[in-house]
Formats: sequence, C-alpha cells, structure tokens
Amino acid sequence: EKYGWEFLFLGANIDAAREAKVQAVLYGHTHIPDCRKEGDLWILNPGSSGSWGGSAGIIFVENGKIIGCRNYRYGDQEELV
Repeated sequence: EKYGWEFLFLGANIDAAREAKVQAVLYGHTHIPDCRKEGDLWILNPGSSGSWGGSAGIIFVENGKIIGCRNYRYGDQEELV
C-alpha cells in the first residue's frame, strides 16, 4: 500500500494506466526525481524546474517502445536516478 505524496499523485492512476496499456505515467509537483519500471509500466517524475538546482527527466525510446528513463540535474548533467 502506498502513502503520502506518491499515493496522492499516482494512486489509482497506475491502475488506469495499466488498463489503458500505456507505456509510461508521468507525474510531478513533488519536486522529487523518480524514474523506475514497475512491471511493464515506466514511472517518471522529472523533479524540479528550479528548486535544488533543477532537474530534467528524459525518456529513451527505440522503435516506438520506451527502453529507459533517467533524471539529470541541470548544469552538471549529474544522473540522479
């Protein structure tokens, strides 16, 4: 069972995404970078556009299929997750 911000922003959306057979769920507002795969579903939060130096999320696609994702901090391109 999920609690807190993750449940608020993802919660039932993950179930709906799986029913719709989408490849990824994108969420935000938490300012916490997130990039992970749960089963066949990629979950990505790009992080923050300005707080804590800012970050960006990148989704890697090959032949129309998501093959990975990464979060990077602005400026130094440090990989976050």
